[in-house]
Amino acid sequence: MDSLEHWHLMKHDDGTVFGPISFSQIKDWARAAQVSPLDKISYDRVSWTKAPMFPDLEMDWLLHVSDDHYYGPTTLSAIQEFIKEGDITTDTTVINCRTATEQTVADLAFLAAEEADPYENENERLMKRVRRLENAVLEDRRAVRRLETRLNALLEAIGAREENL
Repeated sequence: MDSLEHWHLMKHDDGTVFGPISFSQIKDWARAAQVSPLDKISYDRVSWTKAPMFPDLEMDWLLHVSDDHYYGPTTLSAIQEFIKEGDITTDTTVINCRTATEQTVADLAFLAAEEADPYENENERLMKRVRRLENAVLEDRRAVRRLETRLNALLEAIGAREENL
């Protein structure tokens, strides 16, 4: 991929666009579990493609989260992050989208080794989880406020146009 800074990454959750940046920067972000399967990438800011469609990002894995819910495709590093955070266990099923093979995290020894600290007591794990969820709620509230501001601005613009008609 082009190493010149011509690429843009659009975050799905709030529409924030990063760029122009190099594709290698986007790859680094994907490896750091900072690119969502719903994020989009563009070279020209006109045509946008979902991040997992770029093979170089190696977003090849689906997580079977519940009976009817999958997450991904995502990277191995994102899966490792979910393990560290306690969001998934070694019993979680992962599917390699390229090979169509299905296995558990435990079958992928290098991933299972990243599981949560066994010496950390359950209360500490739960407190960390609560803090993560509280932070996620705060981020969601900020996103809602930004969207409400955008909506109000659009409604005002529509009202102004209707008055001019």
